[in-house]
Amino acid sequence: MIKVSFIGDIMCEPLMLKASKQGERYDFSGVFCNVKELLSESDYVIGNLETPLAGIESKYTHELFSFNAPDEFAEAIKDAGINYVSTATNHCMDRGIEGLKRTINVLDNIGLSHDGTHKDYGEHEPFITTIGDMSVAIISFTYGTNYAVHHRALPEKGYVDLLHSDTDPVYLVKKAGKKSWVKKLLLKPLKIEHITAIKKSLGMTYNIPRQDDYLNEEEATPYFNNLKRKIEKAREKADIVMFHPHMGGQFNPQPGKFSEYTVKKALEFGVDAIIASHPHIVQKAVVYGDVPVFYSVGNFSMSPNSVYLLHENLPEYGIIPHLYMRDRKIAKVTFSIIKMIEERNKQLSVFPIDKIVCGESDTENIELENAVKKIYNTVTGKKLIADEIIRSEYLLYDNIHTRDC
Repeated sequence: MIKVSFIGDIMCEPLMLKASKQGERYDFSGVFCNVKELLSESDYVIGNLETPLAGIESKYTHELFSFNAPDEFAEAIKDAGINYVSTATNHCMDRGIEGLKRTINVLDNIGLSHDGTHKDYGEHEPFITTIGDMSVAIISFTYGTNYAVHHRALPEKGYVDLLHSDTDPVYLVKKAGKKSWVKKLLLKPLKIEHITAIKKSLGMTYNIPRQDDYLNEEEATPYFNNLKRKIEKAREKADIVMFHPHMGGQFNPQPGKFSEYTVKKALEFGVDAIIASHPHIVQKAVVYGDVPVFYSVGNFSMSPNSVYLLHENLPEYGIIPHLYMRDRKIAKVTFSIIKMIEERNKQLSVFPIDKIVCGESDTENIELENAVKKIYNTVTGKKLIADEIIRSEYLLYDNIHTRDC
């Protein structure tokens, strides 16, 4: 059987960036070294690149929510065994259209396949690759970008495969009230990370889960027509069509109305699998007929020490779905659980949970097992009742043998 795996948000935040600097260059190999063996077991690995590669002149990531990683980051991604990255994320134009174009050039130069953003506007052919004896299409779209927020202007259409307009609201949130007394006391404006850190240290609300419930079907129709055309084109040439959307409410364990609508439409358009990212935590997985749908696979390399994280839903854990295919069909679906570990002032590293050494501490082992149980329950809706809690893979769907975990 052919095995295709998906990893979540590949991020390069300030803490990891600083810890990876080696003189004038950067070395990110430690981020991936502990998960490299797991990825090598797959015939093809697909990831979500949550940063542009806009070059040092555009300043590497130095503030929250606006990213830019060194070229060495992409090289480390490829060296880890990742074959394809989606560039259709809300951060793809954090350094403008020129940063978007340079990202594409860098990926092309190192031979790392990608899709979701484009150097020119207009309609583009779907990405299709050959894996073993099968042709597989990967369709990458994002709910929107942060471009309008950072640049106070809208890009020309066609550079990014979008699910709705950048002018639409992203989330439904409560209207902001009066400025907090923390902000009032600040004589000089501080960066958002400093304000967040102050609020957090004082026990104040510093972040909230986002509600992905904004849905205007009429406004969304042109964007979903574009998605439909791309899926139909892929269907003509590919044995398997995989939809890889970037969507969902950040830090929200429940998919919102827009995510549910997107899944519904993609199923109508005829995809064979849907694997989504963006919420920065793991969400449920459901099998509709024979189509596996992962609403959010969570993070791959988000810093567990980032000041704005909401930890109750375990953002330091992610999953890696594995699709086993034969006879041009998806025959079985499993998932691995990973954990991001970051010691103070040291480089983040990603571990499959069965490779984590907890030492002699029963407390650490119990904490790990409890976290795994919670992630498993979130994904499957079931309780993990077994002697072997820590495993390399967990079953979601088996079209060959009907069995339960």
